[in-house]
Amino acid sequence: MDVARNGRTDAARVSAANALLDRAYGKPAVKEEKEIVDLPPVVIQLTNDH
Repeated sequence: MDVARNGRTDAARVSAANALLDRAYGKPAVKEEKEIVDLPPVVIQLTNDH
């Protein structure tokens, strides 16, 4: 907690504050959105060209 109040740099203070909040309240839930792409089927036509 000392670094959050008296850290040498702003970055150190912000990082320490974030760590404290993550421990106290838990990390925010990450909602994964999966994009569903509806593509037409692929047709493979085999030919016997000699």
